[in-house]
Amino acid sequence: MHINTKLKYIVPVLCALLALPLFSVIAKTPPAPPSPSATPSAPVDLARKECSDRYRFGSVVFSFDQTSNNQVTNPGEKLKVTGTVKNNNEYPLPDGQVLVRVLRQDTKVEQRDWHPFVADIPMNGMMLLANESKPFNFEWTVPALAPAGTYRVEFFYQAAGRYSMAGLPFIANATGGSVLFTVKSAGIETAVSFDRSSVLLNGKPLGLRSVPPTLATDKPVTVSAKLKLENNNKRSVNINLTKKLYNWSDADQTKPLSETTEVVTLKPGQTVPVNFQWDKPVEGVYQLQLSAQPENKQMLPSLLKVRFPVGGDSPRLIFAGVGKVNADGSAEVVACGLNGTFGETNGSVTTKIEADGKVLSEKTDAISKTGMATILLPLTKEQLMKSFSVSAQATNATGVVTDKHTVNYEPSMFGFKAAVTPKNVPVTPVTPRNNGIVYGLPIVLLVLILVGGVMLYIKKRDSGINNSNYQ
Repeated sequence: MHINTKLKYIVPVLCALLALPLFSVIAKTPPAPPSPSATPSAPVDLARKECSDRYRFGSVVFSFDQTSNNQVTNPGEKLKVTGTVKNNNEYPLPDGQVLVRVLRQDTKVEQRDWHPFVADIPMNGMMLLANESKPFNFEWTVPALAPAGTYRVEFFYQAAGRYSMAGLPFIANATGGSVLFTVKSAGIETAVSFDRSSVLLNGKPLGLRSVPPTLATDKPVTVSAKLKLENNNKRSVNINLTKKLYNWSDADQTKPLSETTEVVTLKPGQTVPVNFQWDKPVEGVYQLQLSAQPENKQMLPSLLKVRFPVGGDSPRLIFAGVGKVNADGSAEVVACGLNGTFGETNGSVTTKIEADGKVLSEKTDAISKTGMATILLPLTKEQLMKSFSVSAQATNATGVVTDKHTVNYEPSMFGFKAAVTPKNVPVTPVTPRNNGIVYGLPIVLLVLILVGGVMLYIKKRDSGINNSNYQ
């Protein structure tokens, strides 16, 4: 009896001792590490540097094949210009666009007003990766009734559909590259064209190669433009006369602020006035595009562009996007804003980087007295491996947003492959392995078996003792 009583106290203690390794292992098993955040921590702003160190105007270069220059064509034939466009930057240029302009040489107006425009043709889908050279092939069918003479084809390159990298399409004779070609006689006297030397801006003569005067806004102002449209042919011509007003430039991929079209009939040798008026304009820089398109599509059209600033406080983005890729795979976003008024602090520039619907980094900087604001935001290599966007906006001194733009980037632009999750395949979550459970359960089972054996032995022994007492 004394032995049984002792065993009754020893068994629970033994179970507890044998179970200690289980609880010890469970206690020492570290908790599952927290899942990494989907949003990287916001980068720390870098010191301001010059915008020109990253946004390098003229860093995209056109090269033309030998057969492209000095071609001789007949009316109705197709002109072909081939060559390459090279990005000399270590960063990509998304949404790249080559703008092509065809001009008819006119030495009478070349020095003051440049040559008359006859066609503007955009070539989209010309994104350039870092240091990439890409071939281009421009084709233009010469109208069957195009006048004989020398023509010029000018080329420009814009990143993100608006930031000039080669040439300035809104300034005469600021081209990224050009070639000449000759058209043989077409049996027509000349094209219907605007008289480029007749332009009056608010009553004052305006040379189209000159810097236009800034129209003050200290009192109610009306912008007016007057010029002449000439028909020097010996036949009457019906013209679709279109007037479009753009913010900053018609080269940007934006809709015009206003647009009107009317049909004008020009008799042989007739000159008609063309007038434009805009009451109570807001501050900014604008471009008026005039187009005279003959109803007879075999005739050459005529284009004329008048650019004018209203007021001085009109901040404008001149570049916003990735402006540097470092050797370690990281990068920098640069945003440059320019103000029309120098010597004063007017307005600000705000830039932000977004990915997966979350803001990774954002900064606002005031435009300094030099008229420039430059913002730098870093990007890690890991952030470049995901799709992201760079948004920027310029705001004037009264808080009015005067310019804004967003450009999107993909991992492939930086040589990375985007992570792809298989569609319609359920993803089974992985439960972290708990070593306490894996190794503790066998110990518990062993303890239970041992305790059961001991208890069975005691029961049988007690039964034997009791039986011997009754015999």
